[in-house]
Amino acid sequence: GEEIVNFCVCPEEKYIVTFTRIQWLDSITVNKKTTSPAKLNGNFANDIQFSPNGRHIAFAFGNSVHIFTFETMKRTHTYNPTNSKFVITKLQWHPNPDKLQIITCDMQRNIAVFDYIINKVVAISEVG
Repeated sequence: GEEIVNFCVCPEEKYIVTFTRIQWLDSITVNKKTTSPAKLNGNFANDIQFSPNGRHIAFAFGNSVHIFTFETMKRTHTYNPTNSKFVITKLQWHPNPDKLQIITCDMQRNIAVFDYIINKVVAISEVG
């Protein structure tokens, strides 16, 4: 067992996704069966979050966010919310599943809102 450094729980509580220090991503069902281990070479997940509907999962890798369809783990979007070099420290999906927006915060306290549906940043607050 590797040291888990990040995890998130699917909204329907069917899956727990874990990320280890050596960049292994595991999806574990509630009956403790590992379903899809994957090595994410060169990417360290500062944060991992499921979308409210459980269909997508977002990762904060460095200064960008990568969004995957959870069922297939195929990347659907990659974006740098503030077009900066600052590391994203936290991300959170909007709680309304119809919005599909991700709010991010970076090391300089910049906050951005990315709209998954229209594929663009719709709000930004640059503090740092």
